[in-house]
Amino acid sequence: MFSLEAVNNHQPCIVECPDKLKYYYESDNICKPDCGSGFIEGVNSEKCTNICNVNGKTYVINGNVCSDKCTKEEPFFIQKTIGANTIFKCISNCEKEDATYQFYQDKNIANIDYKIYECLPSCPDKEYGKECVETCPNGLYEENKKCKPNCSNNLYFRKITDIENADNYYYECISSCNSGSSGSGSGSDSEYITSTRECVGICPEHENYIVNGNECKNMCSFEYGEYYVKISPTSTEPSDSNPSYPIYKCGKSCQELGNNYYNLYGTKECSETCPDSYKYEYTNGNEKICYSLCLYNELSPFSETKIEGSTTKYICSPNCPNSEGSDKNFGEDKVCIKGCNSFNINNIENKDGACVNKCDINSQNKFLNIVENDNNTIKKRYCDNICIEGKTKYSTSDYICTDKCKEPFNYVIDNEICSDKCQNGQFANLNLDNEYICKNSCDSPNTYYYDDKKICQKECNTGHYNIENK
Repeated sequence: MFSLEAVNNHQPCIVECPDKLKYYYESDNICKPDCGSGFIEGVNSEKCTNICNVNGKTYVINGNVCSDKCTKEEPFFIQKTIGANTIFKCISNCEKEDATYQFYQDKNIANIDYKIYECLPSCPDKEYGKECVETCPNGLYEENKKCKPNCSNNLYFRKITDIENADNYYYECISSCNSGSSGSGSGSDSEYITSTRECVGICPEHENYIVNGNECKNMCSFEYGEYYVKISPTSTEPSDSNPSYPIYKCGKSCQELGNNYYNLYGTKECSETCPDSYKYEYTNGNEKICYSLCLYNELSPFSETKIEGSTTKYICSPNCPNSEGSDKNFGEDKVCIKGCNSFNINNIENKDGACVNKCDINSQNKFLNIVENDNNTIKKRYCDNICIEGKTKYSTSDYICTDKCKEPFNYVIDNEICSDKCQNGQFANLNLDNEYICKNSCDSPNTYYYDDKKICQKECNTGHYNIENK
C-alpha cells in the first residue's frame, strides 16, 4: 500500500501512486512527484534510491536515473561524489558539464555498438585532440604527449610499431637520434637520419648512402666525400640490420673510411680486399689501390703474381723479377709471365723482358735469337746485341740469327750477313750448304764468273766464252 503526502495532517492510503506522484522511496512508500536529491532506481522504475547500483554499476543517465551504462545520447560521464555515494554521471558533452574536464577517454566497454568515454581534467598518457589514448592512431606523430599530423620543424621522429601487429604504428617526436654507444653512429643502438629527419636502424633503399657517420642520402657528394665502401649486406640472410639491398658509407678518401680500405683504381669505390676484377694490389704508406692492371701506376706498372705457400698474391711492382725461371717477362699490358711463348704474336723477349712481335732493328738489341729444344721445337725467342754461337748469320732486313743463309738471301757477306748478292765487287763462292760465300776472288777450280752476280763456276756455260786475262 502507498500513501500520499500528508494533507491537513491526513495521509490517505492508495493501492498505486498516480502518474503525477509516481515516485517513492521503499523506506516510507510515500508517493512523490520526483526523487528529490535521490535517484530513480532504473530506467523503467518508479522506485527512488540514495545509492545507484545496477548490476554493480553506478551510472546515472538523464540526470537522475540509475543505469549499468551511459546511453548513446549521453556517451560521456564524470565521476562525482555525493555524500558517501560515488556515481558516474552521464552527459552529452564534458566541457559543458564542467569546464575543467576538457578531455575524455574510451572505457572500452564490451558488448555495445557505441563507445562510452570518461571525462578527465587531463590525459594520463597521450592526447589525440580532446581524446586520451594509450598510443597515437596509425601514422600520427606524438610530441609532448600530443598526437599531431607531424613533428615540429626542429625535431626528429622515430617509428613505433605494435609488437603484436606490425600494421599498427605511430611516430614519436624526439630532439635527436641515438648516436650509439661510441657516440659516432657505430654502436649497436645507433640510428641513422633520413632526409625527412626520421631516425632509423638502417638507411632505406632509396637513401642507401651514409654521410657524416649517420645521415642517409641518395648518393655520395663532393660536400660529404665522393668515395664510398659497401658495408652491407654482409651475408645472404637479410635482417633489420643487414638488408638485402646494398648500403654504402661515404668519405673524402678510402683512408678516411678505414685504414685497411683499398681504392678501386679509376672509381670512387673502396674495398677491404681487392676483388677479382681489380686483383692487383699497390701499397705506398697509407695509400692503397686495387688495379685491374698495374700499367696505370707510373711507379709500379708491372702486374706480378707471387705465390707464398698456399696463398697467391697479386701485386704491382716497379719491374718483373729478373731471375731465370720466374715471371720475368711481360706483354704490352705489363703482366709478368714466365716466357713469351704463351703469346701467339708477341712471342719474342726483348732485352728488358718485354714480349714483342719483333726486335727493334734500330736499337742495339736488334738480333733475334731462336733457341730450340732437342726435338727442334722452339724453346725461346729473344732479342740481343749479338747472335748466339752456332747461329751467327743474319739478314739486315730482319736480323734473325741463323746457322746458314737461305734463298733468296743465301749470299754470305763477312761470314755473317745474309744478302741477295755479294757487294763491293766481291765474288760468290758456292759451298756445300748451298750458300754463296762472298770473297775478293773465286776459289780454284771455280775461277769463271758472270759480271752481274759474279758467281764463281768451273767453266762458262755452253755457247759462252771466257775472256783471257793477260
